[in-house]
Amino acid sequence: NFFNGNCTINLKGNFTQLAGSAYNFVCNAKVILCGTDKQTITFESYPSSKFTTLQLTRSMSNYEFNPNPCWDKLIEAGTDAPTNTPVPTQTPIPTEKPTADPGAPSVEITEVSDYSVTVKVNNRDNADAQVILAVYNKNGSLIEMRNYYNSDEATFFSENLRNAKIKVMLWSDMDGMKPLADPVEMELQ
Repeated sequence: NFFNGNCTINLKGNFTQLAGSAYNFVCNAKVILCGTDKQTITFESYPSSKFTTLQLTRSMSNYEFNPNPCWDKLIEAGTDAPTNTPVPTQTPIPTEKPTADPGAPSVEITEVSDYSVTVKVNNRDNADAQVILAVYNKNGSLIEMRNYYNSDEATFFSENLRNAKIKVMLWSDMDGMKPLADPVEMELQ
């Protein structure tokens, strides 16, 4: 499994899982399709690769699925629960973001060039942590992801940084995917 645990992935662009990958892609996270243009989702290795829970933000006609379906549970636009399941009790959403603890772990981008990004981790205190850099193209599609384990400073090298958006995250590990710090995003020219 590629994504495990209780997390949500907001997908603004198209998604393609290619056949012949070294692993099967089973996304146990909730994936929300939130693009503004028509989105195409393709799984070449279905049914061994698929989304577990997929949520739509618009009507089904705004999406193209190959194959259809490519999920276990579907939450259609305007509903709060997967089809054929009872509606869960709603939890109130806080209106204000809590103030970050100044001693809590954080990540910052310290240097950017055409081919590298240097990231610093603050207040890790020797806790196990994954520094993750995600690179998105101008359409919002994920084009590359790199990670470093238990590092207070990491330099990522990539040929995909021009005109890209990067997101740096600090997670407990790749299995549990518990965020340890707020992500940092930057648009690159």
